[in-house]
Amino acid sequence: MSEDIEYVGYWWLPEEPANMVAGKLLLTSGDEITLELEGAFRPELTQEPRFNPALILGVSNKCGEITLHRCHQSRSALTVSGYLTSNFQAGRAFVGVHFDAEEKIRFTKLTVCYDHLDAWVNRRDFHVEPAPGFRFTIHYEPSPAVTAAIPDYEIAIGNSGSYRVGNTQVTIAQKAYIAVSSAQGKPLDDCLKMMHDIRDFLSLAMGAPTHPVKTMGDTGTSKPGLHGEEEFGGPVEVHYPVNRWTVEAKPIHSDDMPFTLLDVQDDIEVYLTNWLRKAEELRPVYDLLFSVVYNPDLYLVNAFLMLTQAVETYHRRQIGGSYQTDEVYRQGLYQRFVEVIPSDLDKSFKQSLKEGKLKFANEYSLRKRLADLMDRLSSSIPIGFLGSRREVSSFITKVCVTRNYLTHYTPELKKRSAQDQELRAITRRLRAVLEMCLLKETGFDYDTIRRIVSTRSRYRYLLE
Repeated sequence: MSEDIEYVGYWWLPEEPANMVAGKLLLTSGDEITLELEGAFRPELTQEPRFNPALILGVSNKCGEITLHRCHQSRSALTVSGYLTSNFQAGRAFVGVHFDAEEKIRFTKLTVCYDHLDAWVNRRDFHVEPAPGFRFTIHYEPSPAVTAAIPDYEIAIGNSGSYRVGNTQVTIAQKAYIAVSSAQGKPLDDCLKMMHDIRDFLSLAMGAPTHPVKTMGDTGTSKPGLHGEEEFGGPVEVHYPVNRWTVEAKPIHSDDMPFTLLDVQDDIEVYLTNWLRKAEELRPVYDLLFSVVYNPDLYLVNAFLMLTQAVETYHRRQIGGSYQTDEVYRQGLYQRFVEVIPSDLDKSFKQSLKEGKLKFANEYSLRKRLADLMDRLSSSIPIGFLGSRREVSSFITKVCVTRNYLTHYTPELKKRSAQDQELRAITRRLRAVLEMCLLKETGFDYDTIRRIVSTRSRYRYLLE
């Protein structure tokens, strides 16, 4: 949401519909949902800090029905003259519908517009036909949506149009969207989880953080109309926190994105299915990478450590490998190591050796995992520093030394660790390496990844 919205109306608890209280709802661009009441639902609880109603219903002359979900009372005040006010914060707001029970908050479709999505979809559905005498005709016909069927959901990506007519001008606009549908209807939490994973996919595709700017829902339910006829509810505005790090997104040209919809539309179902199917297995990797992507103001040291951990976790989960299997090591060499620990050692030191350093000594080191990954990438994508064995070896050493220094702050490692611009450079390279690994997991072959890396200026910058 790009601007603040205010709804004035009457509000009540679902179980007490007769007890209406006047007030206004504030939806801010900072994702805060605040209800300010001229009174209280239950005056006897105004001083109760744990008055947290699951639902609050409201009605406004601007938009009709409103539901607030996951509410908690944040403030109450009683003046000397007896004037009572109370405030509530809500986790979600649904504008255009009443849900009188939490289990009824279900949607058959959720449609989301994201930052940069217009550039990523990269379709212009306007056609202008000029004619003599300063005449022209503008046609707008949305291209067919690109669809993908995945387990339990149907995904559609396309454009929708709108127009506004004034005395001196006519404005026609199109907006790209992604819609997720389920014929049976899904709880909002399930829909938002799906959209969260799609958002991560888009951020990988765009090479930049993206955020929802507008979310609309369809409940697929009906209710009696004014004359008893069946009347289906219209679209519902869905408001919820999206953890937006940057208030304004800088425009990105489609040519600067790793790939656009046009590049993948023929196989979008394969790519989305792979990305979503592997989301749970690679959740720690996704979370670490996108914590860096969505927070451009993150301290460089933290970004480096998170990306290093992400690369190490990716190798452990997708490639694996150890010097000895756990079973062989635990029953053999590990037992021999434990047997030779001096009996007079400090108890906590012995425990640290047995349950820490020695217990996992059979696992590959960070250096070994990085070398394995870099060997796979260098042989298939010899671009930038990946094309030089000397630079790859230097990169691996610098990453390992820097990680060890920033983890333990051992003085003797400081001079050998990366600092300032060098740290920035190896952090960029780590991110590029991880993104290429995820492109491979998503279904891109090495030839396509090599083409992306060699033609997109963003990767030339990351790999220089």
